[in-house]
Amino acid sequence: MRPTTLERMHPDDRSLLDILSRRSDLSRPREQAHFFFLPSQSAAESLANAAAQHGWQQAEPPRQHGDDALGWALTLRRDDQPTNAETIPATRELLSDLAAGVGGYYDGWQAATDVGLDRPSDGQAMLLEELDAEDRRHIAELVPLLEKLGVLRTPEAFAQFAAAGRIEWQKRAAADPASVDDVVHLLGTAAGEQIARATGLRWVLLVEGEHEEIVLADAERGVIRPYSEALQWWRDDESADLADFVRAAIVLIQQED
Repeated sequence: MRPTTLERMHPDDRSLLDILSRRSDLSRPREQAHFFFLPSQSAAESLANAAAQHGWQQAEPPRQHGDDALGWALTLRRDDQPTNAETIPATRELLSDLAAGVGGYYDGWQAATDVGLDRPSDGQAMLLEELDAEDRRHIAELVPLLEKLGVLRTPEAFAQFAAAGRIEWQKRAAADPASVDDVVHLLGTAAGEQIARATGLRWVLLVEGEHEEIVLADAERGVIRPYSEALQWWRDDESADLADFVRAAIVLIQQED
């Protein structure tokens, strides 16, 4: 008896599709990217040429990322088919076989949510991924401190906290420039937690081309970038008002409901 689609689905695929289905209509065609490690540039090019016969395109030229036996990376993409339980098992099987045929390794995939389909940035679909355990921990560890300090009560309390700490943070940054990252993370988390609690948005990883950023996102309501706003505030951008940012983000997302 031949295995059913679900029976032959890779566990990683099942998990990713479950995440994707929570905020996307899996019947829609969507941007998807599949990743490979190859032993040489020629192997990567051979794989890309073979995959092109099945409708796959290179996202970028093969690139060398290390000196080990599989030191060349390749990403293949397409946006003309759904990413779901009907398509992914066959796609994994095909691409794994093509990679093995040139001595390479298939390393999985990612796909745009409906946020990426409906709200492209600079013509590129946005790929949203679950945060890894370390990123989730970094955010979770700050929340009790922010609550204790009263920073999460209101946008005004948050902005007052930031203004009160700015001079001291600037002194620290003068002695240790790396401390700026800590300040941006602190303020971005504070802004994001207020917005998340008011709107139900979730922390996820946004991938746009070569850029990655932790953001708040929802399939139907868009993307909010608290850490980018915190960085603008730190750089003395006159347009970066933290309280206004939090209030505006909440209003914007609630209007989408």
